[in-house]
Amino acid sequence: MTSQTILSKMTGVGQLITAISLICLMTFVVLPALTRSFTSFSTLAAFIDSSGIDTGQFYYTDVEIVTQADIGARSSIQFYQNRMKLEKMQTAQIISEAGQQGDGSNLLNKYEQNSVLGINTTIGQ
Repeated sequence: MTSQTILSKMTGVGQLITAISLICLMTFVVLPALTRSFTSFSTLAAFIDSSGIDTGQFYYTDVEIVTQADIGARSSIQFYQNRMKLEKMQTAQIISEAGQQGDGSNLLNKYEQNSVLGINTTIGQ
């Protein structure tokens, strides 16, 4: 072996030891200190411990709570997409009705009515 090969291997081993040390430092020192320093983190950690939740199970998709979370996330995304489609259709309808009457006064009135009803229509989308 040449000195260059030995130096290269020592550098690789040194980088591996440094990476493992940093992971251990974060896992056993920094993150627990962070958890203790914030009330909300420590409250959540205490709840997880007292409830007996095994946080390692969240990596497995066949656990019931992961399935429920997945359904909730997908439903939220689908609801948002459907709401955007509805708002665009309502905006197009308002614009077409205003165009049929030939003036923009009806457009503003319809927009205000939809805003009062809680429908956030954006003109021009």
